[in-house]
Amino acid sequence: MTFDRNNMFVTRLIALLAMLSICVLPACTAGRPVLEPCDESLMDLAFLTGVWVTDSNDGLRTEEIWSTPDAGTMLGVSRTISIGEDDSKRETVFFEFLRIEHTAEDDIIYHASPEGRPPTSFRLIERSHTRFVFENPEHDFPQRIIYEQQDDASLLTRIEGVEDGEEQSSEWRLRRARIRSGLTEYEIRQRRISDYWWHRRFYYDHLFYHRYYDDY
Repeated sequence: MTFDRNNMFVTRLIALLAMLSICVLPACTAGRPVLEPCDESLMDLAFLTGVWVTDSNDGLRTEEIWSTPDAGTMLGVSRTISIGEDDSKRETVFFEFLRIEHTAEDDIIYHASPEGRPPTSFRLIERSHTRFVFENPEHDFPQRIIYEQQDDASLLTRIEGVEDGEEQSSEWRLRRARIRSGLTEYEIRQRRISDYWWHRRFYYDHLFYHRYYDDY
């Protein structure tokens, strides 16, 4: 078989144009707002921002989601759901509203509202770049809530204190996760365009591969 350099050039050119089209498509979303940490008093807690998830061996999934620090607050929510093989049997077994606040007295307070009840407040008593301990010695249990960033980029959350006269504790190791959100009609169209050009690029790359190696 004779190697046709002209056909080879055209094939490579088409593949390159398809690749460039994919690179240009994300510009369609360039106008989306970007949320950034904007509060110096809570800046070292900014690593909490985002979605954290862990699955336990007993079929429970714990999720924790935090906003960026801004205007003296960080807002969060925690949810524990049962995850079985049958999606129809999934259910929420626990939820909690959370808030970290920088007060006028220059305290950092962690407010927890389990299942929508009035909040219980814990004051920050230990602070480093990776470890934060909030405490309320008057609370029944827990008396301390700990967030600690691990070397592997996971998040260790721990509650501890005295219950029924004995030291008790529980902890969870969470990892970052991504949320697949619902899409607007515009976003659906843009994704279809992106998918179309991705498949075209794959096709031309595949075609180029066979043309090049088949000729040799």
